[in-house]
Amino acid sequence: MQRFIVIIILAAGLAVAGWLAASPVPIILAAGAGILGAWPVLACREATTASGTATSWHWADCVTCVRLAMLLIVIAAIAVHPGPGFGWLAVAIAIPMLALDLVDGLIARATATTAAGARFDERVDATVVLVLSVGLVPLYGAWCLISGLAHFAFRAGAAIRPAWNTELPPSWRRKTVAAFQGPLLLAAGSPPGLAVPAFGWACAIAAVASLLVSFALDIIALERGHAADPADGNPA
Repeated sequence: MQRFIVIIILAAGLAVAGWLAASPVPIILAAGAGILGAWPVLACREATTASGTATSWHWADCVTCVRLAMLLIVIAAIAVHPGPGFGWLAVAIAIPMLALDLVDGLIARATATTAAGARFDERVDATVVLVLSVGLVPLYGAWCLISGLAHFAFRAGAAIRPAWNTELPPSWRRKTVAAFQGPLLLAAGSPPGLAVPAFGWACAIAAVASLLVSFALDIIALERGHAADPADGNPA
């Protein structure tokens, strides 16, 4: 059932993106972003109760899926913008998309949350940051991709470094940095960011630098925890 819900919502977003872009390349890119963001749902097996009812899908996940569908439309809006940057149409769609991240978090805390829902939310967040960072490359350079690729690089590293799979305690620093990635990257590519280059550069640098520092601190904490646990042996 959860796959069906995701596919329906994303199909609606892709249809709007296709109508807006009227070109195959943005539609293909949007579809790829949709698959990337929804992969934790599309690839997992649904958890069920003894009666066969799915238990791993909640209202917060629906909001997360709507965010992902809006991202597909943002991609189309960026593609049709005749000038550099994101343009006002993309910004107008991206602002409520980013605001919905707060909404799904509030719903999740007020109702129920699952590990599957948290993974889905995390992947959608990472996909949003990836898309926005790619959009900044023509403006500021390939170094902007650091923000977009950091999450996926960390997950790839965790596949070969088990210590990185350890769950860290909640951190306001981590939450704050993650929450500001989207707004900072969007501001860097927005018309005000292009009209005032110093502002655009400051937003892009702040996004990348804060994320690098946050990931570095987390990796250091994971490695120290691994080294301090005799059961894990010595770090490689």
